[in-house]
Amino acid sequence: MKKLLILLIFTTLGCSDNTNPKTLCYDLIEDLGKLSLNEKLFTGSCYTVYPGTEDKDEIRSYKKGIMHGVWSKYYPNGNINYTGKAKNGEINGYYKYYRADGILAEEGRMRLGHKDKVWKYYDLVGNLEKKERYKDQFLIDETYTNPKIQKYVDENKK
Repeated sequence: MKKLLILLIFTTLGCSDNTNPKTLCYDLIEDLGKLSLNEKLFTGSCYTVYPGTEDKDEIRSYKKGIMHGVWSKYYPNGNINYTGKAKNGEINGYYKYYRADGILAEEGRMRLGHKDKVWKYYDLVGNLEKKERYKDQFLIDETYTNPKIQKYVDENKK
């Protein structure tokens, strides 16, 4: 019985519901760059809706009033637009962007709000089209899967 109770406690504490938060982001109050709810720094997820509807627009996560955790944005049709993470007030971690039809458009890592390492871009049907490499916030290389496009890019570099 004790093991079951401990497992239930850990499961409850470890599983925050980022996909269906109960707090509207509009209820949060910003003061000195931090968000509060009921005069306490907000920790958890909140959501926004499209104007005049109850359709989910965005889910945002905070820890002690600053961006921290999963962020997701949705198209009006309900499909995901992007999903990613924030850490200590900065956009950090893996991000994925989708087209309105649900097909992956691009993905890669963010570091301190900038593209980092390898980013992949996909065509309209989801095939890999291009890779970009970033270092210290700068694009250092790009490679196209189509040899004709790659040749054109290589020939026209300055």
